[in-house]
Formats: sequence, C-alpha cells, structure tokens
Amino acid sequence: MDNKSEKFFSSVMKMASGPMVTQILSILLMPIIVRLYSPESFGEFALFGSIVAPIALFSCMGYQTAIML
Repeated sequence: MDNKSEKFFSSVMKMASGPMVTQILSILLMPIIVRLYSPESFGEFALFGSIVAPIALFSCMGYQTAIML
C-alpha cells in the first residue's frame, strides 16, 4: 500500500472504531444496568429519549455532519 491508502485506511478505522467501542461497551454493561434499574425506569428513559433526540437534532442544525466534511 502506498502512503495515501494507508492514511485513508487509518482515518476510516478511527471513524469506525468509536461506534464499535460504544456498542461493545453497552453490551458488556447491560447485565449491570438491568440489575440497577427497573423496567419502568427503562420505559421512562425511552420516552425521555424519544422526546429529546429530535429536539437535539434540530438544535444542532446538523453540525455533526459538518465536522466530517
């Protein structure tokens, strides 16, 4: 591989490793979280997340995609 393709591959792996690590971490911590919180708490959190996520998306005005550009 030449230098450009190595740099590109390195950049792709940096961008892809963040979501992979958070998914693995959430799977590993799920048994602990399930013991700490009741199903009602998970339901309240899901309701809160479903209300806050669209508001946060519009308040950021798509800034997270501008970072990659």
